[in-house]
Amino acid sequence: MAINLAFSLVLALEVISLIFALPKSMSKALGKQFEILALIFLRNSFKELALLPEPINIAGHYQILWQILAYGGGAVFIFALLGVYLLLRKQLDDALSSGPSLDRFIRAKRTVAFFMLIIFICLGSYDAWLMVKGDSYFDFFHYFYTVLIFSDILLVLIAQIFLPQFPAVFRNSGYALATLLIRLSLTAPVYYDVMIGIFSISFALVLTLVYNRFYSN
Repeated sequence: MAINLAFSLVLALEVISLIFALPKSMSKALGKQFEILALIFLRNSFKELALLPEPINIAGHYQILWQILAYGGGAVFIFALLGVYLLLRKQLDDALSSGPSLDRFIRAKRTVAFFMLIIFICLGSYDAWLMVKGDSYFDFFHYFYTVLIFSDILLVLIAQIFLPQFPAVFRNSGYALATLLIRLSLTAPVYYDVMIGIFSISFALVLTLVYNRFYSN
């Protein structure tokens, strides 16, 4: 419980940073999502300790050891690829000249981020209320990522109005797909969730690399 509470507080701060990154850049917001995924995998590694006897002894519990190694290794792998992704990422989401169009685009994304913040507060408050009552609380981050998928699709549609060029539409849609893969990794069985998470950031990395190589200015 102590480990889960500590990591949940850290993850909550990361989610707030993600919400404030949404109006700035979809690629930057996606990077925040991978940061959260890496922290969730680290949290899962520590949560596996609760399945070991006290005092801790891995004799006869090698399956738990492999799960700890899988989550820890997956988190480090995502952390490494995230560094490469941040090097390749460019601020091209708002590739509009200054003027009314850019102002409307930013205001639209801020509106989406505002509603995401409201949903975050509502889900967090409900989860906290269940904990106070002693009821079994739901997994907050699973539900929030589900909402995040729809917000990414909404941002793709908004970007379509201001940036209708095919390369921009394809890249933004690909980032929404990466968010969907992250959501799937959160509910997949052990080992599969790590593989899906690694594939999601690899997909975003290749997409960004191709876009920067052939379609950016």
